Order: sequence, then structure tokens, then C-alpha cells
Amino acid sequence: MKRRMPAIAYILYDWAISPLPTLHTTFIFSIFFVQAVAPNEILGNVWWSWMIAACSFTIAIISPLAGADGDRRGTRKRWLLFMTLISAGATSCLWFVLPTSELTEQAQNWMIILTLVLSYFAIVTNDGVYTFYNALLPAVAERQWLGRVSGWAFGIGYISGLLALFCALPVVAPGMFGLSEPLFGISTDDATNIRITMPFVSLWLIVFSIPLFVFCPEPEKADEPNFKETFNSGLKAVVEIPGLLRFLVARMFYADALVVVFAMGGIYAGTEFGFSIGGATAQNLIVFGIVLNLTSGLGAILGGYSDDFLGSYLTLRISLICLALSALAAILTSSLFVFWIAGSCLGLFIGPVQSCTRVLVANAVPRAELRSRIFGLFMLSGKATSFIGPLLYGVFVSVFETSRAGMSVALILLILGFILLAKVPPGQKTYPNQ
Repeated sequence: MKRRMPAIAYILYDWAISPLPTLHTTFIFSIFFVQAVAPNEILGNVWWSWMIAACSFTIAIISPLAGADGDRRGTRKRWLLFMTLISAGATSCLWFVLPTSELTEQAQNWMIILTLVLSYFAIVTNDGVYTFYNALLPAVAERQWLGRVSGWAFGIGYISGLLALFCALPVVAPGMFGLSEPLFGISTDDATNIRITMPFVSLWLIVFSIPLFVFCPEPEKADEPNFKETFNSGLKAVVEIPGLLRFLVARMFYADALVVVFAMGGIYAGTEFGFSIGGATAQNLIVFGIVLNLTSGLGAILGGYSDDFLGSYLTLRISLICLALSALAAILTSSLFVFWIAGSCLGLFIGPVQSCTRVLVANAVPRAELRSRIFGLFMLSGKATSFIGPLLYGVFVSVFETSRAGMSVALILLILGFILLAKVPPGQKTYPNQ
């Protein structure tokens, strides 16, 4: 591979951004909010899911617009830097969130609002970077290496989340190491040992994102003279590239399912199987997070090789089938052992789905100056309706008072996404303006 250093820097950025959603959105902080900040677990589930829904709606609106602007002015890396800094700043400020059990009612309300607002900005910007990060992929690797670079990026990201969890173990769950108190003498008063994980992942994000801004090239900017023409040309390209519009619609559904799994998976494990951020079951929660990240990283790396050698589309379809079966098992079982197996299988096939989808879109768009706006629309397809998944999760939990009903939303969306996929991948015919 000729572009070795840019590719390494590109992969390292996934290493930088992955601990944040792992420790904040899926594990640790989301559970902390539900169990220690919200007045009860049902309301915590509902409020967190609706906040995730608001994030998805916001990303759906801003991603196509920001992508078109990045293409027109050639500022993809500047947009990336801006969102990275906002994400790190909002996450680090979650340090100020305290448990509410001993606070006045007014203070409790403000603490809940502070948590949801800061989490909103952290998630919107952390997800928003993918509009520009994905667009850089063809600029850092030759076509025959795209699957492996994409797979390694996702895989390294999951390994990064795993390592971050390992770093958090002696602090969040010191009992796993036979310690009577958190490492470094960090206090458990006011959940200090839990809150400190947020500044930790913010620093991680800043430090490991630096190589991308130094070594990755900025693709050429678009020829369109104004924003409107740039944006419209992206819409036109989506329609003209064979099969791309249908693919983005299908992706809309299965991406919505992954949003539910990532955003609510830790909460689901907590409410249905008793995993918690403190006490005897803290070990189960942390180990579950480690297993999920380990299998996801392995799946993404193997999926990258399968992508290049067996084809992105076949790998994607097989992975979606396996995801649906794993989700079904996780929903139906009351056995902790079966849940562990199902959760591990979910991780194993999430990575290939994410990696293959990115490569399919990158290969379908032949002109470099179109990629940010296309990936902005790609983010739109992943976020335009993704607020519906967490929203329905919250509604189902409210109505049926069980997280199993809420998690069934993910299974339904996976099945719909698979059904809507065409028989052939997008962009097989020649793009008319190439």
C-alpha cells in the first residue's frame, strides 16, 4: 500500500473517537444516568432514549448541509476538527454531573437537564464527524485496500473502546481486582470514580486524533460556485448512481437498528439482567462491555478481509442475517448464559455491517469532490429516521414496562433493512459524468 502513513493516521482516528460512545453512550455513563441521576429506571430509560432520538434528528439535518459545505470550500478536515473539539469539551463537562438522591428537587431537575444537554452535544458531534471522516477513506488508500483499511479502522476502534474499559476497571469496579477502593485513591463519594471516566475519554480523543489532521490529505474541493449548486449536485448524484438511493433507504433501517443496540444495549443489560455500575453486578457489566468490544473489533477486521476477497455486498447480507438471529435470541432468552452468547454474536457481526456499508458507498461514488456531500446524505440515511428507533424504544418501555419490548424495535428494523436491499450493490454501472 503506497499511502501507508495517511492510512495509519486514518485508522488511528477511529482509535481516538471510539472510547467516548463506549464509556458514555453504551456503558458506564448511560447506566449512571438511569440508576443514579434519573428519579427511577423507567423514566431514565425514556429520557435517555428520547435524547438519543433528538441527537439522531439533529445529525440528519446538519450532516448533508455540512457535507456540501465541506466539499464546496474544501474544509472537510476543519469541520472534522471543529466537531472533535466540541465533542471532547461537552464530554469532559459531564464531570460536573452528580447523583441526585440527596439533592433538592430543583437541583435534581437541573442535574438531569445538564446531563441530557451535555450528552446531546457530545453525541451529535461525535457522530457528526463521520460525514467527513468517511469521505476521507478513498484519499488514504487505493481501491483494492479500501475494505481492509475500513475494517481495520472499525476494528481498531472497538479495540480502543475495549482498552478504555480496561483502564476504567480498577476505578469503576475495583472489586474485580480485589481492591477495597478505586485505583489512585479516587473517591467513590458522589460517584467520583464514575464521573472521572468522562474527562478521561475526552483527553483520549484529543491526543489520538492529532495524526489524522497532520498526515491525511484534504481531497480537492468541488467546482460548484455556490452552496446551493453543491448541495443539489449531491442529490442528483444519489439519484443517478445506479442503486445508490435504494441502498441508502435500506441502510436507513438497519442503521436505525444499530442505534438502538448501541444506545440502549447497556441499559437493556442493566434492567433485564441486573447489570449495574456499582455493587456485585458491576463486574458483569464491565465484562459484558469488554466481550462486546472484543467481538466487534474481531468481526470488523475479519469483515474487512471478507469485504476485499468475497465482496462487500455478500458480506453485508450475511452479517445482517446473523445480526437479526442474535438480536432475536437476546430478546427472547431469560438465561444469562444465552444472553452472553447472543451479545457476543451481535458484536461479531456489527463491525462487518458498518465497514462494508462505508466501502460500498465509497466505491459507488467515483469523483472525490462529491464524497463529503454524498457521505452527508449517507449520514442522513443513517440518522433521518434513527430517532424513531430510540423513540419507539421509549414508547414501548413506557407502555409494556419492560425493556424486552423496546429492544424488539431493533429486530424489526434489521429485518426491514435486509428486505429492502437490492440484489446487486450500488454503482455497478458507469456514472454518467465520470
